[in-house]
Amino acid sequence: MIIQTSARLPRLPAVPNGGKGKLEVDIPYQAPDTVETRLGSIPRGYDTSYGYTKRESIYFENGHKEATNRYGSSVDVWRAQPTYNADGSAKLKDVTEHIVAQPKSKVTTPLLWGLGGAAGGAALGAIAGLIGSFSPGIGAAIGAGVAGVAVGALGYRDAVTDRVKLEWQETPIVDHNLKGYNYRVTEDTREECTGTGKDRRCRTVTDDYEHRFSPIIDEKTVGTYHKPVVVHYKEK
Repeated sequence: MIIQTSARLPRLPAVPNGGKGKLEVDIPYQAPDTVETRLGSIPRGYDTSYGYTKRESIYFENGHKEATNRYGSSVDVWRAQPTYNADGSAKLKDVTEHIVAQPKSKVTTPLLWGLGGAAGGAALGAIAGLIGSFSPGIGAAIGAGVAGVAVGALGYRDAVTDRVKLEWQETPIVDHNLKGYNYRVTEDTREECTGTGKDRRCRTVTDDYEHRFSPIIDEKTVGTYHKPVVVHYKEK
């Protein structure tokens, strides 16, 4: 196959205010001309009341790319395949993408960071309470408050220094080939308990065995193209 790349890429619009503003724009470019193609089939998943755990990879032979399960059921595998020019190069088509570029919010980013920090701080505070002389609940509250404020402040700093710009990203054009499938059997279990207090007894019970299949797909790069992407960076 002929590797095809874009040349003389046009200049992308700049984000206002040195990357601190908001840019909403339609960008035209050339993307792969693809068509949804059926590559073959793999067995459909099913459950059994008996069995054993296993994992294996099964590969097709002699160009045959069809498979069914023990009950004769299968699942079709589809992928977007590139189309080709007469010279064997990947065909491109004109597309337009609507892009919204803006830095991280100075309101929601600290809140999200703070919530994550509070959760971690609560866990550490509860452990400290168990070790120390105060209750785990008090420790969790203290830990959540301290960590939430500290991490929230880091989140605010992250948002304040965040900038955005548009760049051209070279992206592979990929042709797909179904080579086989992965077969995995897992035991679906649950805990079954009887009695209460000191007489409580529990045992692990198997509900069923889950037979699952996933495609093994070989991806071959047959060309490249450039698409516009939003890039976040920090103010120096």
